[in-house]
Amino acid sequence: MKISAANAWDVLDHVQGVSYDRYNNSIKVDGRTNVKILVNGLEKNMQYIQNLNPDRIKKIEIIRDPGGRYGLEGYAAVINIILKQNYTGTDLNLMNMSVADPDTDNPGYAFPMSMTGLNLNYTYNKINFYADATLFANHFAFPVQYIKIFDSGKQIIQSPAAGATNFFYNGLRDKLSAGVDYYLDPQHVLSAEAGMDPLFTQGRNEQKNVYDVQVIENDTLRDRYTYDDLGTTREQSAYQSLFYSATGSDQSKWLLTFHHRFSASGNEHSFRKNNRFLYALRQQNRNHSWRFDADYTFPLGKRLMLQAGYGFNARHERQRTEYLYSAPGPVSEFTYKERRHKLFAYATYRPAAKWTLKAGLAGEISMPRALGMRTVYRIYQPYLDVKYRISPMVDVVLKYRSESIYPSLSQANPQEISMDPYTVTKGNPRLRPALIHKISLRTNVMGGAVFLEPYWHFSTDYIGQTGRLRSDSLFEYTYDNLGRYRHYGIRGNLVVPFGKTLFWQTNFDFYRSAIAHNGRTNAFNDYSLNSNLMYVNKANGLTLGLLYQRSLNKHITALGYSQWNNDFTALLFQKPFFRKRLNIMLMYVLPLEAGVSFEQKTYVRANGYENLNVNDLHLLKNMVVFRLNYRFHKGKSTRKAKKKVEENKPEKPSKGLF
Repeated sequence: MKISAANAWDVLDHVQGVSYDRYNNSIKVDGRTNVKILVNGLEKNMQYIQNLNPDRIKKIEIIRDPGGRYGLEGYAAVINIILKQNYTGTDLNLMNMSVADPDTDNPGYAFPMSMTGLNLNYTYNKINFYADATLFANHFAFPVQYIKIFDSGKQIIQSPAAGATNFFYNGLRDKLSAGVDYYLDPQHVLSAEAGMDPLFTQGRNEQKNVYDVQVIENDTLRDRYTYDDLGTTREQSAYQSLFYSATGSDQSKWLLTFHHRFSASGNEHSFRKNNRFLYALRQQNRNHSWRFDADYTFPLGKRLMLQAGYGFNARHERQRTEYLYSAPGPVSEFTYKERRHKLFAYATYRPAAKWTLKAGLAGEISMPRALGMRTVYRIYQPYLDVKYRISPMVDVVLKYRSESIYPSLSQANPQEISMDPYTVTKGNPRLRPALIHKISLRTNVMGGAVFLEPYWHFSTDYIGQTGRLRSDSLFEYTYDNLGRYRHYGIRGNLVVPFGKTLFWQTNFDFYRSAIAHNGRTNAFNDYSLNSNLMYVNKANGLTLGLLYQRSLNKHITALGYSQWNNDFTALLFQKPFFRKRLNIMLMYVLPLEAGVSFEQKTYVRANGYENLNVNDLHLLKNMVVFRLNYRFHKGKSTRKAKKKVEENKPEKPSKGLF
């Protein structure tokens, strides 16, 4: 379905099980967003991948629940976009994607989000060069409310003034990157990429929170005042990557990668009560990270394939915190260092035409250092796939995976940080890495056009946020390794074609989450659902759609839950013009309440304390998403592509619906 596509994201949207979230500009596989996207098996920046010329795409491979490095990093799926090699030419793509809010009363917030980019791709002989520059702008405002309830009978209600908006955000930043692929020969590739964020702008974000605060005790109003939080953030980052890929005559393959990333940020928040300064909080963060991976895959006959690899990760993070009152206050600094080694080996064996077995083991050694203490953790991650093809149309896969999760800097930093006059947060430097076990049984019909997959995830050391009400009436958030975590349910996908131009795709995930901690169990049921009815005219590239997204579902914590993402029902129009040089996409969010929610909530319940935070996102109603792509293209095929019949592989990629 390349005729209606402006970029690679549009092409992926027509692959069964894959969906393009046009509002969040993200790709999902079976409704899951933790997806790794590669080009010719190599990692690239997202701006380059998204704006690939659809005519250059040869085929797309989808690997769900991958093994190897990407499975160990927790990715639910890997998408490998394979480009045509017999090509020489230049692509220059101009892109603008904007979100318009026609209902706003403030012209400064008429365009809450916009992204403008210029992408260059030049291919000649053995060289593939690409570069992109993107400008991101955010200007949005919406109401926010906090309700804090104490068992003593005290309530603190932080809400916007009557009819007012009290959260404002403004940000402007640019991002630049460039890379080159050099083909020593068709089987050996050297690749390098680098990027910086920002270069021309300051990378400055500003936010403002203004609350009308009511303090109520035993149903009596005791105090009322105005409270505001003014915050500014500056961020800068840069990265460098090197890759080497080699394929042998026996189909063995080497893949070597190296990444380095540096980031620095500074933020300052000032808090005022009735326009009188209370205090300010300054933080400075500096992070360095390095990663090296080596993978080797080689066949041993027609039925056995072996894969082995080594990975090394290192990070050095530092956070400096300073409080400012009428005079400079206390200053604290926290440094977190970690080195991590991992080894893995997998074997794929096909004992018979209908059976495929894949098993392996990965081992990780983590050595974090904080507060002068060095700790060593060892994690073992088994892997198992058993696939049985019942018929040419139906197969069943039993899967077992495990995922390791490591503490972030904010989770490990023991410095106490004030969130507001009633709440503080601090990390736990003694957190252990968590291991989550994942078991599922997937039934595929027609290559995954229909699938059902009951699953069960569990952990005994899950990293989660906890908290307590202190004797000074402040609520303190912290982090801990929780004793019992369970997440289980059933997910599925259904694609129904109605002739050659109309199809309906739905994916869902119905689940139950539960955490037991300190003698208390928090549990709930919820679901996510995405359903799209699409019309595609192959003759002129016209695409029309009715989109429904229910992604504002609950994510469990030890004390409650949090919600993010968005729900909406929308209409879609997309069409190419001027011989596919120009492509226009319009998406209109319908002002419907049925089946959707426009309130992002975070809920906490602890001994003696209860808190509810509500972000009112009704501004999504009547919102318009507009995307324009204009592509200058000049290229040609340099030789006639040879037809090649590929052998069946143990992890066979899914094919597009069309």
